[in-house]
Amino acid sequence: MGMFGGFGRAVLSGIALLSILFSTVSAQAMSYADGEDLYRRGFYAEAHDVWLALAEAGDRDAQYRLGALFHDGVTVAQDYEKAAFWYKKAADAGNYHAQFDLATLYDMGAGVRQDLGQAAYWYRRAAAQGAPAGQYNMAVMLEDGVGVDRDYPDSYFWYDQALRRDFFDIRGSSRERVSAKMTMAEILSTQRRSRNWQPVRE
Repeated sequence: MGMFGGFGRAVLSGIALLSILFSTVSAQAMSYADGEDLYRRGFYAEAHDVWLALAEAGDRDAQYRLGALFHDGVTVAQDYEKAAFWYKKAADAGNYHAQFDLATLYDMGAGVRQDLGQAAYWYRRAAAQGAPAGQYNMAVMLEDGVGVDRDYPDSYFWYDQALRRDFFDIRGSSRERVSAKMTMAEILSTQRRSRNWQPVRE
């Protein structure tokens, strides 16, 4: 017997057992967590099937993960249109990860017609739920007046929220740069607003 003979059979028998279990339990009967477990263990096609069944039944988290599979091209061919389709369903249902990723697709014009107004709308929805990357991108759009009217106090507010969540400031000192374009009254008012603000999950 080779050194790894017994171990090899144990792995193969484990994979075979999982395949048998998956084939005898319908994907519809499995949970989102089951899909996560399958994905972590490298059973990507099986995770896809679980999430697809759940997504079609209206599970927003499964809709998001299905969109991410199409976005990244994992187990399926990369398809930004399908990613946007599933992100939109999850985003409408309140999944902030999907809201942020849908915003990036609108921002880039990937899988959807580029629409900076829609990008800002979905960044703001994600930001309001406490997503740091959504808060930062919303701040950038407000500072630059892209997709929305330029608004320095609101930009300062979202930069501050992102920084409070330790989001890396890729622009460098963004909050301070914006504050230089604000009055002292605006700065103090926005700081009070930021200190008292709490995200609200949908």
